[in-house]
Parts: sequence; C-alpha cells; structure tokens
Amino acid sequence: MLLLSEAYPEHGILGPQTTEANGIAIHLHVNDADELAARAVAAGATIVREAADQFYGERSCTIRDPFGHEWIIGHEIEKVSPEEMQRRFTAMFN
Repeated sequence: MLLLSEAYPEHGILGPQTTEANGIAIHLHVNDADELAARAVAAGATIVREAADQFYGERSCTIRDPFGHEWIIGHEIEKVSPEEMQRRFTAMFN
C-alpha cells in the first residue's frame, strides 16, 4: 500500500513545487505503463519522458503529478539476464 497526501505547509510538509529540488522519484511497476500514464495525464499529470522500451527489459515513462512529484511508471516486457543487460548497456555507449 502507498498512502499519499497533499502538502500541509502548516505541518512542514511541502510539495516539490514549493522548493528548489525534488529529491525523489517514485518508481511503480504496473501491468500497463502506457495505460496508467494516459489515465494520469487525464487526471492532470504531465509527461516528463514519453513511454519507451528500455534496455533492461522494461517499458517505462516519467510523469509529474499536479503537486510536482515525479513518478516513473513501468512494466516488464522481457526477462533480461544481468549479462545481457550489461551487453546492451555497453552497446548504448559504443
């Protein structure tokens, strides 16, 4: 379970949009990242990074909610061994 709330400045709980830095991003693994991102955008979020297939076997995107929190939303698209992941990572920079 994940419990979230709005900012409560009167209790010292501030949202990222009220400060200079956003020190965290929440990474959620879901069944369908594209579908959840579309629902989030319909509810007021903005896309920071469009959904794309990643070298480590996940399809993911980044959204920013109306309070300024960034969420990485992804789902597994394939099982990737550590060796294959390293090979793909190295190939990206060669």
